This record gives sequence, structure tokens and C-alpha cells, in this order.
Amino acid sequence: HSTRESIYADNQFSIASLEIMQKYFLDFWNRRDPFTTESSWLQYLETVRAVNTKFGNGLRPGNLTDRGRIYLSHGSPNSISEEFLPKQYHPFEVWHYYKIDDERNVKFVFSNDRMPNEFRLVFSNKQGETSSRPDWIERFNKTYHNDHKIVNDSPFDYFKNPK
Repeated sequence: HSTRESIYADNQFSIASLEIMQKYFLDFWNRRDPFTTESSWLQYLETVRAVNTKFGNGLRPGNLTDRGRIYLSHGSPNSISEEFLPKQYHPFEVWHYYKIDDERNVKFVFSNDRMPNEFRLVFSNKQGETSSRPDWIERFNKTYHNDHKIVNDSPFDYFKNPK
């Protein structure tokens, strides 16, 4: 959904009227797919369940995580570069989309610097993405060496050249 739709939905949630929320929900899915509204909703519900399983961490459902939000907003990335046991960094993932709407070569960098399976968005070149941390380059823009041998690439390397 668009930013405008997100703002509108947040406003509707703040009103917290069941009748208004039901109307909003029905209108939202009717605009998305007026001919097969129910099947579109059920398909999305299955995707949310899968996201909750894949990206949840026991404390928070997957749809409330950064990776879950990106997945539900933009679908499955074209590629994911991941390092779960890097020697120099926290575990990280770089998601690469060939195209999102009118933008090409869109990337998202997630870092797990908190708790298990809590990969937070630290940077994206997606226009309008607000979860990015401006210090990500300082944190990751180092050559990733172990005893002067390149073992793995850094998140910055994966960002420049998705694998």
C-alpha cells in the first residue's frame, strides 16, 4: 500500500470504531481487486501468516518487523545476500529488487544487532524509506578481512554488488 493509504489507515485505527474500520477494510480490498476481493484478501492473509512464521522472533510477529513490512509492501526480493556468522559485523541481509514501482535496483540492508531474528532496516536506497540509519556506511564500509584474507564481503559490498 502507498504512504497515503498508510496515513489514512493509521488515522482510522486511532478512531477505533469497528464500523469505520470494517468499511475501510472492505473499501481497501475492493479498490485492490473489485472482481475477486475475497480471494485476494485470503491470499494476502496467507502471505501475512507466512511472514509471521518466517520473520517473527517469539516476541514480535513477523509482520511487525522491518523485514516483514518490506516483504508485505514489495513482495519477495529478487535476491537476498546474507551472512549469519560474520566475523567482523553483526549478522546482516541485503535484499535486492530489480524494480519497485518506478524505481530500479532497489536495495534494503538489514542488521541483526539486538535479539535473535530481529533484523532491523539500517539502510535503503528506496525513495521515501524512513527507517534508514545514516551512519550505516561508517558501520559497514570497511574491507572484510580475516588475517589479511578476504573471507566474506561486507554489507556495503553486497549493497554495491548484490549476489
